[in-house]
Amino acid sequence: MVGLSVLYRAVSDNTSLPENIKVVKLEETVKKQANKARQSEGKFNIGAMNRAHQAYFLENNKFGTNINELQLGIKSETENYVYKVVPQSNQTLSSCIS
Repeated sequence: MVGLSVLYRAVSDNTSLPENIKVVKLEETVKKQANKARQSEGKFNIGAMNRAHQAYFLENNKFGTNINELQLGIKSETENYVYKVVPQSNQTLSSCIS
């Protein structure tokens, strides 16, 4: 086993933080990063669905009616979101995330 020693040296006798310093709990930072990762998944997959709709329309002169027709290879349901194609009342379709 290798030992490790760390030497600390006082650089100030002041025990308070400067006014412009904010103390953040590690749990808050981790939670924010996890939320950003979830949002990135949604943004990426909806963007892919929109591009797939465009390609599908160019090839078939109509939009796909379900996520499988788009042949994206993404799951319609993940741990974070449910993806689906939702028909609109004016005979158009939109990608949806819930």
